[in-house]
Amino acid sequence: MKGAAAVDCTARGGILASIANQLEQDEVFAELGGDTWLGFCDCASEGTFLWDDNSTSTYRNWDTDQPDNDTSVEAGGQQCTAI
Repeated sequence: MKGAAAVDCTARGGILASIANQLEQDEVFAELGGDTWLGFCDCASEGTFLWDDNSTSTYRNWDTDQPDNDTSVEAGGQQCTAI
């Protein structure tokens, strides 16, 4: 099951960003700025984070404590990663 951000993005004809290295992250920051949702999610299996294409990642230069799997009401049961 995809998270709400992924479903919304797909409905608009896109996909959430996947970042494999610092260069790609720099490009995303330059284009979108901070506070951006990524397609790195534990939607299918709690605690197992995968990209939207079901690939894994060893690159982890995200925002502090991300992915944090924040399930608070304020976060809306967050399942994805933010930068």
